[in-house]
Amino acid sequence: MIHVDDLLVVGKRDYVLGRFMPELKAAYDISVQCIEKPGDELTFLKRQYTLHDDGRLTIQTHEKHITQLCSLLGLNARNQNKKSPAHADIDKEDDTQNFHLHQLQLSGHALVF
Repeated sequence: MIHVDDLLVVGKRDYVLGRFMPELKAAYDISVQCIEKPGDELTFLKRQYTLHDDGRLTIQTHEKHITQLCSLLGLNARNQNKKSPAHADIDKEDDTQNFHLHQLQLSGHALVF
């Protein structure tokens, strides 16, 4: 993976570094960051990318963007009181009644998966 300003390139190392990058460097003044081995990190468009031993690539956004999103949506950022991508009530039993198709059509709202 290579980060070139606002261009993110993923490809075979030999091609990207041996052919693609020399063409860009011939035409532009560029700087390059690479992720090649576990533990390597780079920052791209205000997100941190980290390559792990098992091949996973994690992408972490900056905390201020989450805070801004909560503000725009009128959410309290403190509602997330545990380290989980789900709401704290996710483990509580849901005892609400199921919607019937005619109720969804009447309300004009539906969820599509």
